[in-house]
Amino acid sequence: MKYEEEIRILKKRIKILEEENRILLEKLSKAGIGHNKKIKSDQISINENLARKFFSMFWGRMDVYSERVVNKSTGEAVYFTQCENFWSDVCYKKRKIKVQCKDCEYKKWKTLGGKEIIKHLTSNNKRDRRLSYVS
Repeated sequence: MKYEEEIRILKKRIKILEEENRILLEKLSKAGIGHNKKIKSDQISINENLARKFFSMFWGRMDVYSERVVNKSTGEAVYFTQCENFWSDVCYKKRKIKVQCKDCEYKKWKTLGGKEIIKHLTSNNKRDRRLSYVS
């Protein structure tokens, strides 16, 4: 019975949202604003200045950033702070020595710059789109 009530509530919410969407689309049409056009990513030119303006809308550090990785078998997401020395000769992970990155004497965090933000915004590659800032 519980699930049936939840389903009823969700169906009601969908109807409300569909009506709201219809009204908004009608307003766009009356205002002469196209709403069916899809913008292809290659039509948008994002330069470093635009990327920095976009990023300025979020709170975060520029001196370090993380990437999100999802475990394929469990679906669990984890974040790894990006290091310049990751898997280099001094990296403990490469040498199979258990030292956390935050405790590593060779840690050299990658800084978040315009190039990383542009790659995050424009790439179709899932790996490039998993950028996360560190607060």
